[in-house]
Amino acid sequence: MAEEIARLVVEGFEQGYAAKQYIETAESASFTDEGGTTQITFDSTTRPRATYTINVTLSALGPAAIQLNALKAVGLLPANQFAWSVSINDLRVIADICETPSEFLFYLQRRLRFNLFEQLRGADELDLFAYFLDQGLFFDEARFKGVSLFSVGPNTYDLDRFFTELENATPNPAKPRLAISSDFRNLIKAIERTNCDGLSEITLYLLNLDGVYHEQVSTNLALLRKKVSEDNLRHHSTIVVGNDVGLTVELRGNDAKAEPVDDRYCLLKKYQLKIPTWLFISVAADFQPAKHDRAAIFRGEWKFDAAMEAVLQKFREHKLQMAAANRGKIGRNDQCPCGSGLKYKKCCGR
Repeated sequence: MAEEIARLVVEGFEQGYAAKQYIETAESASFTDEGGTTQITFDSTTRPRATYTINVTLSALGPAAIQLNALKAVGLLPANQFAWSVSINDLRVIADICETPSEFLFYLQRRLRFNLFEQLRGADELDLFAYFLDQGLFFDEARFKGVSLFSVGPNTYDLDRFFTELENATPNPAKPRLAISSDFRNLIKAIERTNCDGLSEITLYLLNLDGVYHEQVSTNLALLRKKVSEDNLRHHSTIVVGNDVGLTVELRGNDAKAEPVDDRYCLLKKYQLKIPTWLFISVAADFQPAKHDRAAIFRGEWKFDAAMEAVLQKFREHKLQMAAANRGKIGRNDQCPCGSGLKYKKCCGR
């Protein structure tokens, strides 16, 4: 039995890993059907940013599919590569529950990371998925320092109940959902609809935010929606995550009188705060599809730019003059008048 399980996982992984290497390294990687007709081709312009190996089996392999470290220990899997081995029935359940492609990719990333920790145990794939829905399946080295064993026990009650209710045609069965706020979930869906370049990078970055930043984004979304409901204009907020990423979110009402946030604003804040990556999202405040919805990523290490310095100085002076005329002196802990949502001392007061 153990040899059969190893064969199913290892052979599937070897095929998947070979395809992954082919996609990532070949100048032009083409895949054909049994008749020799090309079905898909990847080249330098269409090659995906990330490629994952998923080994789908007809039979459920139980703990063996989860504890891939055991196969690595005996040299059956490469030490620096991980695949996700999952039965087709479990994959169907996971695909049915995930509400967006981004949620599925989020689980895939967290699930692959699960394999990095030898002290993690689980009896069944759906136990891990249920834990993911409830707590995110976040694990890191600091959390497991000095821990010899951490086991994810049976916790599929909500999944079992939901599919039983579906089978029994129960009206409005309560579908298990990823534990994020409704505003956050709607923002992810709105970003996906923009079909922007790098959309999965944006959505996965948001989904991977830790609890503090996740709560901050959710709180800001609620405040922005409230402002839009009062004046039907557009409002935005900005947060900076560590020293690496800035995020500006704009929610829009139907009245376009207010000045929109655009690429120039994001590039200016990115330069001002010396942040290498800046994310920008602009969607309708009701999160319904709208013509001007968009999302973008701005990348690049900080370099001194004399022209940008001049623009930044004019921007500061203009905003400070407007704020002083309206409310007098600005305190260091007051909200910055530029509209970023940051404190003055952490923004234009730097």
